[in-house]
Amino acid sequence: MVVAVSAAACSTAPPAKRAKILPAQILPAPAGLIAGGDPQANGTMWLVAGSATAKTLQEINLVSGTIEKIVPIGAKADSVVESPTGVLAVGYSAANGPVEFRSGTSGSLLHAVTVGAPVKAVASGSDGTTFFVLSGNSSETSVNTVSATGAAEPPSIGVSLSTIAVAVGTGDDQLYLLQSSGSVVVTPLGVPAGQTPASGSFFVGNDPHQLALSADGSLLFVLKGSESSPNIGIFNAATGQVRKVLPAPANSVDLVTAIDNAHIYVMIGTAAVGNIQVFPVGV
Repeated sequence: MVVAVSAAACSTAPPAKRAKILPAQILPAPAGLIAGGDPQANGTMWLVAGSATAKTLQEINLVSGTIEKIVPIGAKADSVVESPTGVLAVGYSAANGPVEFRSGTSGSLLHAVTVGAPVKAVASGSDGTTFFVLSGNSSETSVNTVSATGAAEPPSIGVSLSTIAVAVGTGDDQLYLLQSSGSVVVTPLGVPAGQTPASGSFFVGNDPHQLALSADGSLLFVLKGSESSPNIGIFNAATGQVRKVLPAPANSVDLVTAIDNAHIYVMIGTAAVGNIQVFPVGV
């Protein structure tokens, strides 16, 4: 199903007034926090943290804030997601584009593939074993569908060189592709061979960094703005219309949505500090 994007949504939306909202919870996290996976029903989340020379995969308890597991991984790891069935996918910025599939219980390696170019982002499909990997270099960028079980998947989809992040519709029916220009391009999946996807787009703001889709697929969250004064735009995923803008903490590096659709987790990371702040969505 192709997203319906109104003509009004394609124009620049007027700036929304930022509400003064305090985080509902602040959890300590490792310094050098880079990315967070999807929160799980057991109250945990996997994180990628470290430096340019050493990285770890760490499981945090979202209730107590304690780190329950630490697993060494490669130094070029910079993205992580977890499927609904508890399979982790860790993306690497190495030239050949490695993606590691790991156990969401232990963090141990299950299977690995390469996609041929440095990984920019990874998104989880709805079946628990299919993942969508955004990868690219200076000459081409694409989205590869890969399987944690090694099953054959469809050919890659060429996308704009400026694509920096990806989210997948709840029925795996479309991709939300965040561009460095500040636009989100919505591209349907499952288009028969030889046909061109009828993509739509809408503007979300300048200096975008990351996006996430709510668990029910109704809202799209975009982390954007400067390092010192970022914000999170909340958009209707079906129309592209802005619903709300939330202030975000300085040095925000990633965001993921909660299972309850009512909260978002914002990851903050520097070489010296790391924490996770939980904000109510309120729309």
